[in-house]
Amino acid sequence: MDESEERREAMEIFSEISGLLNTGLKQESLAALVGLCELGVNPEALAQVVKDLRAEKKQMSEADVHVPDVPGPASTGDRSLQPAPRSSRKSDGSK
Repeated sequence: MDESEERREAMEIFSEISGLLNTGLKQESLAALVGLCELGVNPEALAQVVKDLRAEKKQMSEADVHVPDVPGPASTGDRSLQPAPRSSRKSDGSK
């Protein structure tokens, strides 16, 4: 088994564990977090950053502010993918 095959298999296992734990992490986010851990970043610190980003996203969503997608659970009603509200002004400059 070569290194790339081992990595793919390891990511599949991480993905299964992530799903069992209901982390809500997407495959890309999980791969990025695993990569950071491999580079020596503290896993507990990464977990705290993800929690903080999710809390901030929720707080901003409740305030009806458009926020970019943050690694987190795929939830119904995710407002981050909706376009920001448009201004009520007409394009000719009149009000």
